[in-house]
Amino acid sequence: RPLPPNSIPRQGKELPMDRVEAGKKLRNPIEPNPAAVESGKKLYEIYCTLCHGADGKGGGPVAAKFVPPPDLTLDVFRVRPDGFLYQTIADGGPLMPGQRDAVQPRERWEIVIYLRRLQGGEK
Repeated sequence: RPLPPNSIPRQGKELPMDRVEAGKKLRNPIEPNPAAVESGKKLYEIYCTLCHGADGKGGGPVAAKFVPPPDLTLDVFRVRPDGFLYQTIADGGPLMPGQRDAVQPRERWEIVIYLRRLQGGEK
């Protein structure tokens, strides 16, 4: 059976989809609030800062050893839907490894909330 719209699975696997499809179909089920921002910040610091830097601009400590990661605060990422960012965290990007096994669905949404804060959004 398909999952209800905007749901987060408690067990089993998520439905496979590419980032563009995810951007159209998935909505962040977590309301932005101080606890979600703080949790997203902690998770971002663990999983994202090494490459994307503390400010999201791509200057993390390992960035010089690889192709530099993009600046996540640029408009091209600001306009991407939350679902696109969520799926990118899960599956990775052209050079970014996916974090599906390390970062649980709720945690991915919290990272998206924090990323929006880094981008200057209200979340």
